Amino acid sequence: MGTLSGKIALGHGGGSGIGQGAAVELARAAATVVVSGRRASALAETEALIKQAAAKGKPRRSIPATSRPVVRASAAILARHGRIDILVNCAGTNVPKRFFKDLDAAEWDRVVGINLNGALYCTLACCPRCASGATVW
Repeated sequence: MGTLSGKIALGHGGGSGIGQGAAVELARAAATVVVSGRRASALAETEALIKQAAAKGKPRRSIPATSRPVVRASAAILARHGRIDILVNCAGTNVPKRFFKDLDAAEWDRVVGINLNGALYCTLACCPRCASGATVW
């Protein structure tokens, strides 16, 4: 990936899967990485992997179904680091009963709220304040 020394990265949805992998790779490239997500234990695992990759990392719990948690998370990063250079926006969830014949409307609303609205809220919370030339994945 090259060097990202001095860059501040937010990995939203960084507790597992693609978000966790991206956070670790950003850390290997020397970025300062902050991860957010719903599960504290998953964030702690990611933080340990980030530390093994020899970079600074800090987990932050946030649930992206509404704009308030991501606004608070981005505000905390900005207060500490002054900017967000890279946003990895991949928080998401799913339901066990995914076939339409089994799908509950409330579960559908929850998935859309987190997967679709959460991506928008995170982008809106971070990007107006991003450093010039910021990257959104």
